[in-house]
Parts: sequence; C-alpha cells; structure tokens
Amino acid sequence: MELIDTGKCIVCGKDNPHGFQLKIATDREKGRAWSTVTIPEKYIGWQHFIHGGITSMLLDEMMAHAAIAYAGFCVTAEMKVRFKRPVLPHVPLTVEGEVVSRSGRIITTKAVMKDGDVVLAEAEGRMVIPKS
Repeated sequence: MELIDTGKCIVCGKDNPHGFQLKIATDREKGRAWSTVTIPEKYIGWQHFIHGGITSMLLDEMMAHAAIAYAGFCVTAEMKVRFKRPVLPHVPLTVEGEVVSRSGRIITTKAVMKDGDVVLAEAEGRMVIPKS
C-alpha cells in the first residue's frame, strides 16, 4: 500500500484551509516530533473545554510524525489516551511525540500535551508499517 501525502491533513496539511496547518519539527535519530498549537474555541465540546477528540487527534499526529521520522511511513493501529486536565481554547500548548520501541513493523509510541509544565493529556500508541 502506498501512502500519499495530499497536503490536506486536518492537522498538518498546508493545503487544508480548515485544518490546523501545524508546523511539526522532528528528530529522526531520537524518533521525536513536536509542535505548538493554540486551539480555537470552535473546537469545544462542553462549555469552555476543547473536545477530547481534538486532543486525541493532536496526540495521534505527534506519535505518527515521530514514528514516520524514525522508520518511514506508517499508520496508527491503536492508541490509548488519558485526559488529565481540561484543555482550554486560546491557550498556547506544546504537543510532543516519541518512539518508545520497534518490533518488526510495529512501532510503539507515546505523546503528551502540555500547558507549560502541566500535563493536560497523554497517549500511548502503536503504529504499523504497511506491507509492501
């Protein structure tokens, strides 16, 4: 299976006018990815709180970019998210992902979303490199 970047990713796609258009930095050797984001209020769930699906999407993206930097194209096989504190709109946040280990086509990853030093959410995931 060939994965094609269309530039329309809702998180990082520069050609998606409705997306976040995040600039994501990576370190191939360390298998890391990071970015900053300020989430607008249009992505709230309950009053004043960013929807958990948006938080999950951003964590997933950092884990995927870390794995891609480390091992090449892959897709999310599974992820587990822990919501520790509410994520608020209009607050500058840091989102980081990293590779924990690799076993064959499976890459284990983790990610964190922070407001300064305060952890708001964290995730663990497994990415899979598609069969050729």
